[in-house]
Amino acid sequence: MASRSGDVLTHYRLLEKIGQGGMGVVWKALDTKLGREVALKTLPEGVAEDPDRVTRFEREAKTLASLRHPNIVTIYSVEHDQGTRFLTMELVKGEPLTSLIPAGGLPLKRIFEIGIPLASALAAAHEKGVIHRDLKPANVMVDEGSDVKVLDFGLAKLRPAASEATATDVTTETMTASGQILGTLPYMSPEQIQAKPVDHRSDIFAFGVTLHEMATGKRPFQGKNPPELMSSILKDTPMPVTDLRAGLPQHLGRIIRRCLEKDPTRRYQSALDVRNELEDLQKELQVAISTGPRAAARAAQPRRWGIAAAVITASAVIVLAAVWTFGPLRGRFASKPGGEIRSLAVLPLKNLMHDAAQDYFVEGIHDALITELAKTGLNVISRTTVAAYAGKSDKRTPEIAHDLNVDALIEGTVLRVGNTVNVTVQLIRGSTDEILWGDHYYGNLADAMGMLANVTRAIAAQVKITLSPQQQERLASNRPVNPEAQDVYLRGRYFLNRFTPDAMMKSREFFQKAIDIDPTYAKAYAGLAMSYTIGAVFGSGGRSPQNAQLFRAAGVKAVELDPQLGEGHAVLGLTSLYLDWDWPRARQELKLALDLNPSDALVYHPYADCFLVDGDLEESLSWVEKGAKLDPLSPMIVFPVMGHLLFLRRWDDVVKEADRFRNIFPSNAVAGTFLRTALWQKGLFEQAIEEYRAAWKDEPELLKVFEAGFAKAGPHGAMRAVAETLADRAKSGYQDPVAIAQYYALAGDADPAFQWLERAYQERRPMLAHLKADPNLDLIRSDPRFAGLLRRMNFPK
Repeated sequence: MASRSGDVLTHYRLLEKIGQGGMGVVWKALDTKLGREVALKTLPEGVAEDPDRVTRFEREAKTLASLRHPNIVTIYSVEHDQGTRFLTMELVKGEPLTSLIPAGGLPLKRIFEIGIPLASALAAAHEKGVIHRDLKPANVMVDEGSDVKVLDFGLAKLRPAASEATATDVTTETMTASGQILGTLPYMSPEQIQAKPVDHRSDIFAFGVTLHEMATGKRPFQGKNPPELMSSILKDTPMPVTDLRAGLPQHLGRIIRRCLEKDPTRRYQSALDVRNELEDLQKELQVAISTGPRAAARAAQPRRWGIAAAVITASAVIVLAAVWTFGPLRGRFASKPGGEIRSLAVLPLKNLMHDAAQDYFVEGIHDALITELAKTGLNVISRTTVAAYAGKSDKRTPEIAHDLNVDALIEGTVLRVGNTVNVTVQLIRGSTDEILWGDHYYGNLADAMGMLANVTRAIAAQVKITLSPQQQERLASNRPVNPEAQDVYLRGRYFLNRFTPDAMMKSREFFQKAIDIDPTYAKAYAGLAMSYTIGAVFGSGGRSPQNAQLFRAAGVKAVELDPQLGEGHAVLGLTSLYLDWDWPRARQELKLALDLNPSDALVYHPYADCFLVDGDLEESLSWVEKGAKLDPLSPMIVFPVMGHLLFLRRWDDVVKEADRFRNIFPSNAVAGTFLRTALWQKGLFEQAIEEYRAAWKDEPELLKVFEAGFAKAGPHGAMRAVAETLADRAKSGYQDPVAIAQYYALAGDADPAFQWLERAYQERRPMLAHLKADPNLDLIRSDPRFAGLLRRMNFPK
């Protein structure tokens, strides 16, 4: 086997060893037949001695030899001599890109001079069905004339096993295993690391890593060892190159960011598109240099195909003209100038486990992050509304921010491996789509909430919010918990958030299991109590005396264990308001719940009802409107606005709000309840009757007596007929006594109305909290019995 200078393989004389690696030794050799110098690469024994790999190598080498592109090193031949397999190729006299990149990155002009030909080479190879699989600066040569040449196209597939590979630096080690992981670790795509099938888009990811390194002098993903580096590639969102180096065009940062998308479907779908983007940006900048700031301003406008172009200011033009020297590195938390950020939406976090069975965990982390952020005083949109944006790649950041009326968005990912949790977050300005800050956090499952508190502090610092001592205390209140109990609790939260009777039952099972695992886990008690309370107050079942005793005790226990837990105080407030009619206690607990967790939109309605009890109807309306702003896509949170407009007797506004509600929630029938009441109160009986017909289309008996009563005795007759029918049904099955009392009251029949109100009082029906303001009871309001009922319920005068 040839192993030293002067040896000859067929008609090639070895002149000088110029490289050595996992794919063998590279020699500078003389082709004695043609009198030209070539590069000769001998294959390692692991390849040369395996007949199957030799056959595959020869087949693939023929494909590679067919590539004809000025930026791809040409393969001349594949040969065999003296037991040595080797190939010959074009000899490039120059330096690898690795040695050309300075600490702060290449000048911008140079980035384009190298990046565009490199993208062009990839596009040409991909068109032929050839994937590089190991693109990196070490495989890019820049010759003496500054021409770019890409080496080793398609050869990563032929590398020996990892144990045979030569590697001197763990962070640049070639990772190889037949049919599994192929490539060089820092430049691998997520799908390569996960041993998934790869295509040309893995090359585009590696190109993005290379372009990032050219622009900043640093690779985007870091790690002290291979596992850390692999984790970084899978979960971390790199800092924008425009944050790491002043003066770079914004659109260059966007190009790199899109190349580095974790999901291949989110990357550029062809290297040709990348090349065209770079060429267009280069031309725009050249025009800006030659014609001054006005052209630069035009170059900064968004492109018609939806990708924002580079923002070039007059000062940046001067930098361009001065050969694009680079500025100082910015700090990790350095933000860009712009308006104040006082409102946020945390978009659904991406599940990096790619396992639907882990959705409960990702949703739990998402919910908890919203709760933590709300403790800072920022207005944070509730989970129900932002959940509507899960997986919606067609919506750009400015559109979402406009829809939700927020200043900024948070995007992030969650990766869980056993009891280790990794979370990445990015803060994005809503109006401009600028990434203002990003970081990653990791820790044990037991301390996941403490980790999210750290995320919150960092974001608060970024948006320049000074946390009060009370807010600091609330962020510090998260204590480590039993990981198994935490996992079971998050499963309970997942079902609780579904708001269906069956889901409520499942949530209780998980919350109880979490309590059994850790009897000191306050959140599990609060979750259990909330599950029963929602059923009792909002009609999903669970109002038995045994259940009432259980959820009151669970709520008290939650607050005893953690006085800073907003949900525990919310439970105590809900039960005090709707079941105990302890108005002062209700207001106190609900106010504290909102102070502790201002993002809990569910609490705004009962807190508003505290003002309703006091007779302050305008203030009551303002609180349900605040809740609706926090969770505008949750019908459960939005519909109380219609109810509180009814309490104010603002019939026309009820009609408008009902129309708006129906436009947002076309399949939800609750708007009809408020609309027909408003129309009836306005005397628009024919329109109201149409609404009753629509509502009772599946209640032919009720509709029949309603219409017959109206025909016989007008509005009062219609309401009396309905009341009597429902009262008769109550003899054989349960009917809501408040509803029957309302129909009798609308008919002007005071005696039966008070009989049914008394039954509601005995049953402690939750909606009696609205008694003082309910317009359906106006015709009997002057009766002394009404004032007596208010006194017995402890309503303030």
